[in-house]
Amino acid sequence: IQSDLTDLSSNMILPLYRGIQINSMNIVDGGIGLSVKDGYSKPMTSVGADDVIIVKGAMFTNGGILQAGKINIQDKMAPVITESQVTFMGSKDSLRVVFSEPVLSFTSTTPFQFKTNGGQTYTITLAAGGIVNGNVYIAEVESVERNLVITRGDSIWINPVASIGDNVSNIQGNPANRRVPIDVQERPNEIRIKVVNNPFRPDDIVPDFVKAAYLKQNRISPDRGMIVLVEPKDTMRTAVVFNGTISIYDVVKNPIVEKLPMVYDKDLQKLFFVWDGLNSKGRKVATGTYSAVLDYTYNKNNNQISERNIIRIGVKR
Repeated sequence: IQSDLTDLSSNMILPLYRGIQINSMNIVDGGIGLSVKDGYSKPMTSVGADDVIIVKGAMFTNGGILQAGKINIQDKMAPVITESQVTFMGSKDSLRVVFSEPVLSFTSTTPFQFKTNGGQTYTITLAAGGIVNGNVYIAEVESVERNLVITRGDSIWINPVASIGDNVSNIQGNPANRRVPIDVQERPNEIRIKVVNNPFRPDDIVPDFVKAAYLKQNRISPDRGMIVLVEPKDTMRTAVVFNGTISIYDVVKNPIVEKLPMVYDKDLQKLFFVWDGLNSKGRKVATGTYSAVLDYTYNKNNNQISERNIIRIGVKR
C-alpha cells in the first residue's frame, strides 16, 4: 500500500502557481489525505479555476493501474488576516485590515481581537458601517478597551464570534486563527514656535489659559507680557511631551535672562514662557531687538529629540 502512495504522489501535479510541496500522504476515511506546504509567503485561502490536481495515467509498481484525470479542489478554507494598519486621520484612528480573500460584509463593531507587545489582550470598538471592498476592510476606531493606545507591533486576529466569512460561506470560527502585527502610521511631529504680543508692550495682557498652565506647575505667570510657545503643528495621535528652557540676549549677545524653565501643559501639549520685559535683575530692558534661544526636547516615535531654535523678539516702550 505504501508503494501505491509513493507511485500516486509521483504522478500527481498540484497547482503550480501555489508552489505546493507534499509533506506526507496517508489513507484516510473515504479517500487519501495530503499534508502540504503552500509556497506563498502570505496565506491565500480562496480557490480559483487553476486550483486543479492533475492525475497522470500510470502503472503502479504492484501492478495497479492509475487512471488519468483531473480533480477540482473545493474551497473549505476560511479567511484570515494578512496585514493590518492603523492611520491617524486627524481626530480618530482608522483601522485597515487586508484579508486572505474577499469577504462578505459584516456588522460586528468588535470583529477583531488584539494583543499588546507585552501579551495583554484587548478589544477595540469600531464605528458602525465599516466598509468592505473585496478583501479590504476599513473603519474608524471609536474606542479602545481600558483606554489603551494601539501601538506598532501589537497583534490582531479575527474575533471568531464576528462571523467573518468568504463568498462561499466559510466562516472563520477558530479562536487560534492567524495573528499578524499591526503597522501604525503616525503623523510626523512637526514642531512650530509662536510668539504672542511681539514686540513686548507693557500693556499686553497674558490670556487666562496661559496663567492656568503656570498654576498647574505651581508657578505664577506675569499678568502682562510676551508669550513664547512651542507646540505640535497638528493634532498628534499620542501626546507630545515637552521640556525646555529659554535664554534672551541683546544685539551684542549680552544675556538678559538665561536658561529659565518653560512651562509644559500636558492637556494643551504646549510649552509656554511669559516674558515680562525684565532682565535677570528685575530691571526693565530698553526698546530694541533681542534674540530668544529656545532649547527643548520632545518625544518622537519613542525617541527623545533635542532641538534649538533662535527667534527674534522686540520690546517697544
